[in-house]
Amino acid sequence: MTQLFSVSALAADPGQDRTAELEKKLEQSLQQIQALSARITQLENASKTTSPGQANPTANVTPTAVQEKLSAQEQRLEKLEKSVEQVASSAADQSSNDSNILGVPVHGFIALGYGHLPNPPNLPNTVNSKSGFQMANVDFYFAPNFGDQLKAIMELNLEYTEQGVLTYDLERFEIGYTFNDLVNIWAGRFHTPYGEWNTAFHHGHFIQTSIDRPRFVAFEDQGGVMPSHTIGVMESGTARVNGGDRVSYDFFVGNGSRIIPASDGNNLGIALGNQLEFNPVGDDNGNTAYGGRVSYQFNNTFTLGAHGLSEVVDTYDGNNVRLNSTKLNMLGAFYLLEWNDWESIGEYYRFKNDDKFGANGTNGTHNSWAAFAQVSYTFGNIWTPYARIEKAELDQTDNYFASLASGRTYTRQVLGLRWDFNKAAALKFETDRTHELEIAAPDEKYNRTRVQLDVKF
Repeated sequence: MTQLFSVSALAADPGQDRTAELEKKLEQSLQQIQALSARITQLENASKTTSPGQANPTANVTPTAVQEKLSAQEQRLEKLEKSVEQVASSAADQSSNDSNILGVPVHGFIALGYGHLPNPPNLPNTVNSKSGFQMANVDFYFAPNFGDQLKAIMELNLEYTEQGVLTYDLERFEIGYTFNDLVNIWAGRFHTPYGEWNTAFHHGHFIQTSIDRPRFVAFEDQGGVMPSHTIGVMESGTARVNGGDRVSYDFFVGNGSRIIPASDGNNLGIALGNQLEFNPVGDDNGNTAYGGRVSYQFNNTFTLGAHGLSEVVDTYDGNNVRLNSTKLNMLGAFYLLEWNDWESIGEYYRFKNDDKFGANGTNGTHNSWAAFAQVSYTFGNIWTPYARIEKAELDQTDNYFASLASGRTYTRQVLGLRWDFNKAAALKFETDRTHELEIAAPDEKYNRTRVQLDVKF
């Protein structure tokens, strides 16, 4: 399926250039014809006013000679007109052909900003842990339409790591078939359907109110502790009930994730720690991931839902030696409120993970939880202040969380202001405070202040 995806830099349409050139020549020819016609009139008037026997200064240029030039110019003009019609018709046919077969609109997002972090934390795999100007990402997405039922979504993301290495990733690559509103089948790499944030907000920062996602539902390479991507098959659908209410669902099966040492081209000797990896070319332990979400929306205003997933996740060292294995089990709930200019989103995750294999032969069950809630209000469709609180209580005797570089207990408070000064651009001002608990080291407390420009195209 990945062979179906390509990014092509299309040159300007040569048919349009040819048409413009011929139209320019037509305009020049019309100007010459007007000049020749004026000359004929001048010669005819001169012949009428010249007395017999009087020398005519224009005798060497007769109306007949000018008329011959005019006739030749008209023939040239006629050929040019035919050429313009042919090229324009060909260009129109090609444009129609391209739009129907090859033409895929390119859209995307750009995010860049400045961050101030007075006391950087001494923690591995901590995103945005430096002060200064930052290039967040450039994200491209394509949505080719193959007809009424066959669809596709492709998303290519370019971003710099904390070590200044440019990386790229095919974040989404989905082929879908729509039977009706209730049955839609998708195959490929998709965002794992849980909660509201991971389902609604993707890699374009512009589409979400805040600068970043809540930390524990961040993407795998940015410190998230949830498998935010899955390669497999997903079925989704929606139905109207009770007049204006809506029931929606998403269910999936696919490759489970694994935990491996982070690798992003770092050669600075900086410890990056471990992160989740979504097994793009096959499941490492043959244990299929499955799960999904269901929701009920009341009168297009309030959505309440439940979500869950289960998979076996193994941890490997740099030599691909398995260190431990955990059965990841998650159940939870989420809500979304959109009422007038108010918006609020909240999610709760309850983990009950089982040790399958460990260095010490451990075999037990570990309970953890994580949650966040964000609220915002928009003034005049331009100014949107927002606030968010996050908290995660993650059992450090759980091999799953203990193996992840960012699998620590923490709390975070966020305050921000979004300014939509253009329909395609927003400026965000944000400050947050984070407290991370450490077991064998002092707790980490740090503040950040950031400003970010998000643009869509």
